[in-house]
Amino acid sequence: FYYFLVFYDYTFKASKFLLKCYRILCKYIRILYKEIIEEETPLCIKDLDIDGNDLINAGIKPGPEIGRVLGELLDIVLEEPGQNKKDILLSHAKEIAGI
Repeated sequence: FYYFLVFYDYTFKASKFLLKCYRILCKYIRILYKEIIEEETPLCIKDLDIDGNDLINAGIKPGPEIGRVLGELLDIVLEEPGQNKKDILLSHAKEIAGI
């Protein structure tokens, strides 16, 4: 019975600790979410200031290359949201596509 009480006490303390960690993590996630929403940070390709048609008009051939370039542009914008401007993205796109 003693070992059961020790195990129960250990489990209870671990549960309280995990619950505290969970609450801290949730608070941190809420803060990050609020920042992302307020800053209008682009999170996916459709949030980019350009689309496939802009790339085609810039001279990039339609097809899988468009998707690859858009993916790389998204990576750039995720690192630096200020890069999400049409002229800047077109410049990056031409560099990525080798035009």
